[in-house]
Amino acid sequence: MTFHIVMDSVGDLPADWAQAYRVHILPVNITIGARTYRDDVDLDAATLVRMVREIGQFPRTSQPSLGQYVHFYRQIAHPGDTILSIHVSRHLSGTYAGAVAAARELQAQGLRVVPFDSQGGSMSMGFLARAAAQARDQGLSLSATLEKLRALRDRMALVLTLGDLEFIRRSGRVSALAAALASLLRLYPVLTVQEGRLVVSAKVRTSRRALQAVVQQVARRFGPQPLHLAVMHALAPQRARHLLELARTRLQLREIVTGTISAALTAHLGPGTVGLVAYPAPTHP
Repeated sequence: MTFHIVMDSVGDLPADWAQAYRVHILPVNITIGARTYRDDVDLDAATLVRMVREIGQFPRTSQPSLGQYVHFYRQIAHPGDTILSIHVSRHLSGTYAGAVAAARELQAQGLRVVPFDSQGGSMSMGFLARAAAQARDQGLSLSATLEKLRALRDRMALVLTLGDLEFIRRSGRVSALAAALASLLRLYPVLTVQEGRLVVSAKVRTSRRALQAVVQQVARRFGPQPLHLAVMHALAPQRARHLLELARTRLQLREIVTGTISAALTAHLGPGTVGLVAYPAPTHP
């Protein structure tokens, strides 16, 4: 049985992957002042940061409305079809819950939507979407594909370090007190995703030590195993290049993907954020 694949825009995916693997991107909403935009459709990360600096108001994000979900799913599928819908961690956003509500709405119309909680974001979702497409194209059933995704999700690591702490303090995604203290003491926090939650795993004094700490945490998790690796950044290409250089010295890399994070993630993490998403590659060719 074939199925359609959807990923919300808090996930990141190289443009050529979206086309090659036939992944549909569902935009979340970003509100700045009185206006609401669709992530990476009406507003990109660079424009978002420029607007924040010009008007002094920080962005808010929200999941699509029920009507937006239903309209999007209907555009890509027909009654009798199945959609696998991959979403940012339910502990970080209501996007997964919105997909569950839309699935109930569409069930009566003969359209099956199966939401999947990635327990992460950014390229962890992109890697999952690719794995789902490869399983589908190999003829695997949806249930077998979900088993593969759950196993891959459990092997995935996402570690990042921030640039501008004001964005994440205002977002509420980490403790406001922790963010304020880190800013006051000029510390660079290192965050990991654990069971779908953002956790501060280290605080260091310099940007370079923060990059080293990101790589060290991935190295401790996986040791000498060959890895699929994504290096992601929010308007910080030079910092991302430094992170990749450090990763090459410490990690065994089978695949390297580089890219930028979405406007929706930049709204919470802030410009200057860089991070790694990694999972072990099979030992056989």
